[in-house]
Amino acid sequence: MLFSGERATNITPDKISGLTNRLLLERCDEHLREIVDIFGITTVIGVGKFAEKRALKALSNTDVEVKTCWHPSPASPLANKNGGSDWRDNVRTVLP
Repeated sequence: MLFSGERATNITPDKISGLTNRLLLERCDEHLREIVDIFGITTVIGVGKFAEKRALKALSNTDVEVKTCWHPSPASPLANKNGGSDWRDNVRTVLP
């Protein structure tokens, strides 16, 4: 999902508040649980801390393992260090 401001600036989900946002996140959590159940998924990778936090919350009453890797955002100093090489190494550590 992409949220953008008046000047097409990226708005991250953690910067949005209110009832609509809460309902949207609850539906996203529900959908994640549905997909995990349908496909028998045993591991979920949250790309970035926000996604990791949401996955941990949504899957807290399951046996699903939640891992994380850095988000490849241009705003992330970790993801852009060494021409993205560090980010690729980070992703490889969490992939099965």
